[in-house]
This record gives sequence, structure tokens and C-alpha cells, in this order.
Amino acid sequence: NIVTGVNGMGLTSLTFDWTQAAYLSSPLVTPWWAEVNIFAGFVVFMWILAPALYFSNTIQLAHFPFNAGQSFDRFGNPYNLRRVLEPGSFAFVQENYDNYSKMVLPNTFLLSYFAGFVALTAVLVHAVLNHGGDILRGLRVLPRPPDDIHAKLMRRYKAVPMWWYQWILVFCLIAILVVMEYADLNIRSGMVLLAIIIPAVYALPSGYIFALTGQMVGTNVVSDIIGGYMLTEHPKSFLLFKSLSVQTLIGCLSFTSDLKIGHYMKVPPRAVYAVQLVGTLVVVCVQLGVKRLLVKAVPDLCTPNQQYRLTCQGLNVYFTSSLVWGVIGPRRIFTESEYRPVLWGLFIGAILPIMVWLAKRKYPRSWVRLVSIPVFFTGASVLPAATAINFTSFIAVAFVFQYWLKRHNFRWWSKYNFVTANALDAGTILSELIIFFLIQLPSNDRWDIQWWGNSVMQDTADMLRTPLLPIPESGLDL
Repeated sequence: NIVTGVNGMGLTSLTFDWTQAAYLSSPLVTPWWAEVNIFAGFVVFMWILAPALYFSNTIQLAHFPFNAGQSFDRFGNPYNLRRVLEPGSFAFVQENYDNYSKMVLPNTFLLSYFAGFVALTAVLVHAVLNHGGDILRGLRVLPRPPDDIHAKLMRRYKAVPMWWYQWILVFCLIAILVVMEYADLNIRSGMVLLAIIIPAVYALPSGYIFALTGQMVGTNVVSDIIGGYMLTEHPKSFLLFKSLSVQTLIGCLSFTSDLKIGHYMKVPPRAVYAVQLVGTLVVVCVQLGVKRLLVKAVPDLCTPNQQYRLTCQGLNVYFTSSLVWGVIGPRRIFTESEYRPVLWGLFIGAILPIMVWLAKRKYPRSWVRLVSIPVFFTGASVLPAATAINFTSFIAVAFVFQYWLKRHNFRWWSKYNFVTANALDAGTILSELIIFFLIQLPSNDRWDIQWWGNSVMQDTADMLRTPLLPIPESGLDL
């Protein structure tokens, strides 16, 4: 089960479910060389490093699930945050922590942190070495190249004045400060500015990776480190800091990609600006309302056995990350524990891009020119929110469309490939809405087809995430 299962190494796992195959990104849109980098990172981490650590029981990892997106205590149970927090104030209590248990991170979760540490520094070094000249030209330190045909055509439209962006920045900063005061958070205004500076530093390096590969190297880990050390034992303040740092970069790159589409489709810049502003306001209101409705109306939301499979795997990983950094703190988890070698990823991430860059200069026509260290480790860092089946299905579909069809039937590929990608995305969304609102919700699952093929996997070690070794009744000695 561990070797072949979906929640294990997934050596025989495959699916035609488009939501699973396109979980990382659309395999019909991402360039083939980038997809190979992503899958290579998965192979190294999931099929080599993870089993090596797990089956050797390094730091007692074999007593916990092979691949899980939550933290555990020394008894093998999900870590009970309430036992280390003071009721009401949510303040961390050291005595309770000492009497209860240290926090344990399972196998792939620990490796994903290592991959995230590597990507954190690798993206900066990679950008300087490979795109330093372009960055300086963008900052107008070096002369800019002449406009291409698209830029010349777009000059017929009125540009968006810079003050339109500036007033939104000022308004949002004021709103954040008001929220801080209203929520009585233990966070200073200077830390809010720092949370915005972090994505500003990563916008260009991560933007180059995103533009070339479709993979977004986020600021999750850097915000975890900085926020964790400054706001340890203040989980609500840490969540605000992390949300600002992470979502600002995501919003920046998403908005930039929309501007890029508008640029090539010759949409007036002011129209793109207006659509983005209105769309953001509408989405914020709708999402807030839907999430409040789900919390109040759906029982056992975000639990493993939720009736409608609303298990919130990504949100559980986000919660565990916030628990690690905002409550327990990086000092207790990494600096003063057996997990300390994970921090070496920061140093490795600064060295590997230099080695690859030197190899590219020496062998410019070899396969080394296609290696991207940030993309390689970013793919592995999405574990354990992603599972093995997301990677195996992703590369299988990518091989057919981005390699075989592109090479052997380029005429069909150039005409229909991206249309097919959009059709699959749109069809999947429509089918999900129809299945949930017209079948599952009205019937309360009475119409579900119950047969052996739908239930046989429910009691397997893979589905139950059964660990390799049992835990003594007295718990592990951590």
C-alpha cells in the first residue's frame, strides 16, 4: 500500500480525473521541459528520499503516515492545539507543551519543508544569474530594448496612471490597520509593511519563473521563517502576517498575468484595470459569504471523513504550517530538534543554481540548459497537499500532448491543444456544479452507486494512512 497507493509512493497510481491531473497546473499549457523538471523533483523526493528515510525509520518517521498533511503528537494522534494554548487568549503555555508532547512532522511534510527552503533561496540566485540583465532593464538601470509590435500597437490606448495603483495601496493599508485595531492583534504596523516588502522582493524573480513555466514560487516559507521568529506564540498575528505576505505575491502575479493577456489581446489597459478591480471586490464578498455558509451549514467540515468529501486538504496543510510557525515556533521545531538539518536547504538553494549556471555556460547545447532548480524543488514543495497520483497523471497527460503530439502532429497541436485545455477546465467546473447541486445535495447521497469498486479501497492501509510501525501505548520518546 505504501509503495503503490495514492497516499504513498503511487508507483501504480493513475487517473483520468482532470481535477487530479491538472492539480499542479494544466499539463496541456505548461512547457514540456518544465513538466519534466517538476516530475523529476517528485521522483527524487517521493520515490528516493522519502522511502529511504521512512523504511530506515530515521528520526522515528516510520511510526507515522508516509504521506500526510497534518502534524502529530508522540502518541500518533493529530496534534491537539488546544492542549498547549491558554483558553480565550490563545497564548502559548510552555508548561502545557512540556507535559503534552513535541510536535511531529510526518515524512513527506518534512521533505516538503526542505524543498521549500531550497526554492526560497534558489529562486533569487536563479533570477540574478539568468535574468539579471532583464531585471536591471526593467528597473531602468540599463537601456531598454526597442518596443516590439505589440507594445507599439498598445500605445494607441491610454495607459493606467500610476496614482490609480497608489490610491489602492494607501486605501488597503488603512483598511489593514483598522482591522488590526479592531481585532486587537499583537502586531505592529512596521511588521505589516515588512509583510508587503517580502512579496515585493520576490515579485520579479518569481514572476520570471511563473511566466516561463506556469509554476509560482510563493513566499510561504520566507513568511513562515520571518513571521515565526517575530510572532512566536501569537497565532492570530502570525496568520495575518503570513496571509499578507503570501496573498500579496499571488495577487501581484495573477494581476500581472491578466495584464499580459490583455496586452497580447489588445484590450485597453484601463478596461483591464477596471475589470480586475470590480472582479476582486465581487469575489471577496462572494467567497466570504460562501465560506461562512459552509462553516455554519456543513457538519465535520475539513475533516478526513466529511460526508461530501469536503476534506480541505490544502487548507489543513496551511493550518498545520501556521501551527508549526505561529504557535510552537521555528526555534522549537527546527533549531532545537532533530529536524535541524532541514534548514540546510537554505544553503543548498543558494549553491545549486550557481552550479547549474556554470554547467550551462560550459555545455550550452546539452540537456543541462533545460534544468531549472526553482521549478525542480517547487514541484516537490507542494507535497503533501498534492499526492502521488497528481504527479503521475500530470506527466502522463503532458507526455501525450506536450511531447508526442507536438512532435508528431504539430499542426493539430498548434490549432487544438490550448483549446482542448480550456475545454477540459470549463467542462470539469460545470460537471462539478451539476453533480453537487443537482445530484449529491438534493439526494443527500441516496443516489450514490454503492458497489464493490467504490468501497473496496475504504479500508485499505493506503486510504487509512496506516503507518509502517506501531506506536507504544506510552507514546514515543521524543
